[in-house]
Amino acid sequence: MIISTSEGRRRPQNLLVGEKNVGGVPGFTCLGALINSRNYMGQSIRERPQARNLLWESLVLHLWEP
Repeated sequence: MIISTSEGRRRPQNLLVGEKNVGGVPGFTCLGALINSRNYMGQSIRERPQARNLLWESLVLHLWEP
């Protein structure tokens, strides 16, 4: 595995684990935070209020039904 601060080298790369080839991905979610090769968190931060609103609406509909 190569870790680099250079923008040009931060491309998803495949990783060989034993005899299995694991494909690289440009980003993934871990514990609710979006992790990507560019260390950009803006998208993850923008998604949090939307997720909160969906949760709130769900709670309101299920707990306070008339």
